[in-house]
Amino acid sequence: MTKEELENNYTFRVVSKVLKRQFPFITDISVDEEDLSKYKHSIFLNISVNPFVLGQMFGVRVASYVTRTLERGETYQSIYLSIMFGGSASNEMHELQELMRKVIKNTTESSSIPHEMRVYDKEFNIGDFIVHPDTLPPDITTIPN
Repeated sequence: MTKEELENNYTFRVVSKVLKRQFPFITDISVDEEDLSKYKHSIFLNISVNPFVLGQMFGVRVASYVTRTLERGETYQSIYLSIMFGGSASNEMHELQELMRKVIKNTTESSSIPHEMRVYDKEFNIGDFIVHPDTLPPDITTIPN
C-alpha cells in the first residue's frame, strides 16, 4: 500500500477525523512512506499537535527546548507527549496517549467501517508526535502557566 492509497483509504480518513474531533490539540495525521514498507504489521500514524493548546488543557507549560526549536523555525518531534512538557504532567500525558491508542483501536475495529474498506494486513499505531513552527503563538509571553 502506498502513502497515497492509505491517505485515500476510508479507515484512515475515519481514524484521522475521530482523533481530531476527540483531541482538539491534534492538527494533522500523516504517515511516512518509508515506514509503510518498513513495518510488516503496523502503520505508524505521525500525529501533529499544538502543544500550547494541550498545555492549556492540562495547565502545564511547553518545555523551553521545544519553544526554542520552534522559534528557530524547526519542527520538534517526540515519541512521548510528556517530553514536550519537560516531564510535567507525565502521568496525565501517558494516560492521554493510552486513550489515543484505545480510540484508534476502537475506531478501526468498529462495525461501522465496512469490511471491504478496512486495512486488514496492518494495525494502526501511534508513531511520532510532531510540532510545527506555525503552532508557536505570536506572543509567547501571553501563554498562561
